[in-house]
Amino acid sequence: RNEEKKHNGFLKLTLIVSFVGFLLVSFLVMFFKANIENYFIKESPLIVEYFYLILPITFFLLLFAIFENYTKVLYDTIASTLLQSFLLRILNLILILLTVYGFINFKEYINYWPFTYVIIAIFLVLVVIFRKQFFWKNSIIKFEDNTRNQFLKFSIISVMTSLSSQVVFQIDKIMVSAYQGLQESGIYGVAFLFGTVIAFPSAALVKSSSIYIAEAWKSNDYKTILRLYKNSCIIQFLTGVLVFLGLLCNFHGIFQVITKYTEAEVETIFILIGLTKLVDMASGINGVIISTSKYYFFDTITFFLLSGVTIALNHWLIPIYGLNGAGFAALITMILYNSARFYFLYYKYEFQPFNLNFVKVVFIGLFVYFLNFISPKFDNSISQIVLDLLIRSILICTIFLGLIYAFKVSEETNGFLRNGLKKLFLVIKK
Repeated sequence: RNEEKKHNGFLKLTLIVSFVGFLLVSFLVMFFKANIENYFIKESPLIVEYFYLILPITFFLLLFAIFENYTKVLYDTIASTLLQSFLLRILNLILILLTVYGFINFKEYINYWPFTYVIIAIFLVLVVIFRKQFFWKNSIIKFEDNTRNQFLKFSIISVMTSLSSQVVFQIDKIMVSAYQGLQESGIYGVAFLFGTVIAFPSAALVKSSSIYIAEAWKSNDYKTILRLYKNSCIIQFLTGVLVFLGLLCNFHGIFQVITKYTEAEVETIFILIGLTKLVDMASGINGVIISTSKYYFFDTITFFLLSGVTIALNHWLIPIYGLNGAGFAALITMILYNSARFYFLYYKYEFQPFNLNFVKVVFIGLFVYFLNFISPKFDNSISQIVLDLLIRSILICTIFLGLIYAFKVSEETNGFLRNGLKKLFLVIKK
């Protein structure tokens, strides 16, 4: 990272290598096109019908990923997070509403949908250009003599890790579509979307922490790494439990207002996906710690082994239990994955982030859910449902955070709540 030397051609190298890789993958996709179509044609014919959109979407996702990582190196994680987590969802919501109210039909929706990725990719490129960090002309790709081989080794391992991780985290959706059809895949997608909401608060933390962890490794500052590890685990876990409770306790109302699926169709698979996300959030930034250490190859080995386990579990459980089988497979995989990371960090560095506070969070969560379970529900009309959602959500947040504060689960969270209350009181006094 050296602006005067145009970051030694890092952006140019990344773009060239990535686009060469895209061309190779495109060739393989087209070469095996018939085999891929045969896999989906029976249960998910729409995938075959819109097969032509796969490569354009992949291209712009790749472009966004390149500039997301580039801005991350430049200590900017806000732009990519806002574009991916906010603007992309807003654009998708607009398209869905246009479809629901008849302004466009389903085929038009599918054809317009890829442009949401085009827009966020172009926006991120413009952010880099606006910051005057887009270096191409006269940008010389240069390595120090002792870093060329290390960079090549790291790049190969990173590619293998990325491929294996995509298998671990995406194969369930593909296999649900192939075994159960797009209708079931839609239900699974809705449940998975709610699971993504649970993990949303941790996205910014994970992205921003990588720079600080990498700097701590440089100075062998193990105390800082362990402190960040512990804080990330408890903060992510209690935040995830709060969001999970908010969704689960309001399930009856949410599904009457915003989705055509019934509560019974989605609730079980949502709980499984939610627990999967909580396991991951409770593990904190273990992945960041490993990937920035000298043992970064460990993730590659773990992902490679788990990819086979994931495929086997889904192949076994989906035909027997349907969507719940995919949920069980995801939960088992996540437990194995984070257990491996935990034991590795404990074995190598004696990092142990868990304590009694995690048990406190679990019991507080169960207590809040019990209170919700015995409380009456008002769902006779849309206005009652909306009011019920609002009141229930406020009570859940108040009781949960109040107990978190009272039992001193997290010093950082307590400090945040104190500052928030002080600002609120100042606003009220004015």
